[in-house]
Amino acid sequence: MKLFAYCSIILCSFLLAACQAAPATSDLATPIEGTRLPPASKPEASPHAVVLPLPPTTELSEADDYVLGQSDAPAGSYLFVEYADVNTQCAMYDEPVPVYSFNSDEGILRVGEGELPENAIGFYGLRDWGGYAMGLQPINQLPEQREIPILQIQADGTIAVEIDGAAYWLAPGESWKYTYDSRDCGGDWIDYAYQYFVNHGLLSVENVRYGERP
Repeated sequence: MKLFAYCSIILCSFLLAACQAAPATSDLATPIEGTRLPPASKPEASPHAVVLPLPPTTELSEADDYVLGQSDAPAGSYLFVEYADVNTQCAMYDEPVPVYSFNSDEGILRVGEGELPENAIGFYGLRDWGGYAMGLQPINQLPEQREIPILQIQADGTIAVEIDGAAYWLAPGESWKYTYDSRDCGGDWIDYAYQYFVNHGLLSVENVRYGERP
């Protein structure tokens, strides 16, 4: 009996120590939907990821009086806009060869291959998750139905665009940005991503350079 009582005391001591070491259920962190979760193994962003340079316009002007499909851009000039859906955590880690490059200081658009399209009135640049310039589509007519539709081009390069079902004016150098939470790359953590659209205005034919290395 003494041996049984002694063993019982030892067993109770072990159980008591285990209960004291385990946290109470109410103390455990409970993830809340829509908040940032700590990553288990978060990939590093590409060091070459490109961020579009212009800050977003704080308040866009509503375009109540735009004329659908009208372009008053002078002959020999080309509208250039860019759209990006940037999420650097899902970006390619090795920098790809860009399709085009644009120097905003010089106002020069360089395109690696091809020739200037005969009927183009502008160009719609597309950047991927890492901000890389991976697509360039000619704008042949209006309205241009893409990620951000272009409804009208004015003589000074101001454009009417459609964002979330409403029309707004974007002057040259103005841009729109939308930041959102995104569950990246199929992982278990949430990071921020953003959509970005910028109007670079009108470029002269001399500043649209096909066959030059981006």
